[in-house]
Amino acid sequence: MGKGYAVVDVATTGPAPGDRVIEVAVVHLDASGRRTDEWCTLVDPRRDFGPRHGISPADVRGAPQFAGVAGELAARLSGRVFAAQDLTFCQGFLTAEYARLGHAFAVSGLSTGPLEAPRGIALQDARASARLLVRSLDRIGTVEPVRLEVPRTVRAYAMQRSGGAR
Repeated sequence: MGKGYAVVDVATTGPAPGDRVIEVAVVHLDASGRRTDEWCTLVDPRRDFGPRHGISPADVRGAPQFAGVAGELAARLSGRVFAAQDLTFCQGFLTAEYARLGHAFAVSGLSTGPLEAPRGIALQDARASARLLVRSLDRIGTVEPVRLEVPRTVRAYAMQRSGGAR
């Protein structure tokens, strides 16, 4: 299985094709389901949007664009099984963001199923999805880990929400 699991959640400017990612979170689990790392960043979509998931345009001002986090995100996903509570939604938006940069993002993955009470905060929802995944690890068959190589930019950085997402 490689390095374990990468449980992902994204917040976007809206649900439609053409909308953009404004926050992405990744929670790493090892093969036994133990959380080993987590990462989250706001993303500046470079477009106007109304407040979404508690994120306003002012919050993302100064955050990196997707190109600035694409390499870091790819490194955090590569070699791990991709998982998300809404797999199709996350895959669709990440596929579109990577395509804008000229990279393919064609990965299979696992759906952890719907959250009882999604908070709309990517890191909190990724943690909740990770807990759901852990409960079903004994029923998971073989899933190919992500194979994704995107160069990291020299000035890549992450920017978290003010007030923390604990």
